[in-house]
Amino acid sequence: MLSSVQQLFSLSPPLLYLILFILGLFFGSFFNVIVMRASQEKSSWIKGRSRCDHCDHVIAWYDNIPLLSFLILQGKCRYCQAKIKLVHPVTEFLTGLVFVFAGFAFFKVGFFPEMVGFFPDKAGFFPGENFLLSLVLMLVFISILWLIFLFDLHYQVIPDELVFAIFLLAVIKNLFLYIFSRLSFRHLFLELVISLIITLFFLFLRVVPDKLFKKKGLGWGDIKLAGPLALLLGFPQALIGFFCAFIIGGVWGIILLITGNKKLGQKIAFGPFLVLGAGLALVWGELIWESYWKFLLT
Repeated sequence: MLSSVQQLFSLSPPLLYLILFILGLFFGSFFNVIVMRASQEKSSWIKGRSRCDHCDHVIAWYDNIPLLSFLILQGKCRYCQAKIKLVHPVTEFLTGLVFVFAGFAFFKVGFFPEMVGFFPDKAGFFPGENFLLSLVLMLVFISILWLIFLFDLHYQVIPDELVFAIFLLAVIKNLFLYIFSRLSFRHLFLELVISLIITLFFLFLRVVPDKLFKKKGLGWGDIKLAGPLALLLGFPQALIGFFCAFIIGGVWGIILLITGNKKLGQKIAFGPFLVLGAGLALVWGELIWESYWKFLLT
């Protein structure tokens, strides 16, 4: 039964993307609860029912169906007719897209390919006998990155728990590659050195502006995330990911200055750009790396 499901998804990726989008809508609602209740000291995302932000009425399950309920209710609370914050359906919809991207990345590069029986081909990676396990691992990784994006965007804070989750995935991945895939100790040591250098570079970008210009540079959350993320992405994807993050962040900063939404010296959350850079590097990192060197050598 499981094998037939795997074959169906591998032969028809659009079906998998549709299922992932719907699944993403529900997880988007759940992620929204986690992020929003993080600012409420007496509120827990584990316990308690969802309530209207205006009249505090408990929201019924049929009014809490991701995206669909918002459309049916025309964006208003059933009881007080107050407008529902747009952040709820937007987060749900975007999470659906994020899950679709996870599926695309899964078909493109796989996740822990040596562990789950993937075999490389010119067109990418094709699923082996542990199709669902690999897909779940990819979804976990992308979901953690997405939560980092949301937390830093809302509060300019990256929770230590999410950084530790990235670190744990990085340790598991590299240990597995070292033990079962005959990854040399030299290569593993190189990965550790690169992650350490990137962490020190981020620390430099925090300390120097503070000492010379009395202005804070990168946040501590960005610094703590840099090393584990680099270790998980590996070389050269880590370098590509951080390079893309700085480029995207720089362009966005210029746009905010030109439009007057930010003033020179004001802090901008950098976590979302790290997430975007990591996503680009995960799927297209090697292609960007090869294209860059071909450009230099021609």
